[in-house]
Amino acid sequence: GTVVKDTVQSQTFVNYAVGSLQLSKTVESLSPSDETRDFDFRITLIPGEGRTGAYGATQYNSDGTTSDVDVNFTNGVAIVELKHGESIVINNLPAGKQYSIEELNADGFWVEADNATGDIDVGKTEAAAFINTRQTGELHVRKYVPGAPADTNPEFEFIVTLTDAAYINGTFGDMTF
Repeated sequence: GTVVKDTVQSQTFVNYAVGSLQLSKTVESLSPSDETRDFDFRITLIPGEGRTGAYGATQYNSDGTTSDVDVNFTNGVAIVELKHGESIVINNLPAGKQYSIEELNADGFWVEADNATGDIDVGKTEAAAFINTRQTGELHVRKYVPGAPADTNPEFEFIVTLTDAAYINGTFGDMTF
């Protein structure tokens, strides 16, 4: 405002109690491409009505660098994107709110979430961690030779073809892909 000589003026300031939320991502997979894949997370503040705007955050990248970014909330909901080895700390969130974090695109992975829901406490950083483990399976091959008596010692050769070979590299048992 404007200061006018010989008049009393007042200004009201409202201080809000705030806390922070850290979200980290780990991927356990044999495929190097999984470590560079983007994973999306929905962060919801509860209640979230009226919580619209940008909150300053620090993103910790897998190469050890950091970036100052904004996380945009609309009615208490924001989407963030992380890769393996990355984390983000969102600052100045309203204390007293509850939060919930959901991973949106983890098809093909088992997801373990630690502290995915909780409360934003004054002056503290709440830490949530998501670990994705690539879903794998087993292959059992058994040869049946009909007739009696059968020779049980001959060797047979089998060809195994994988349709989603992008995720399979290396030696598994006696097979190399």
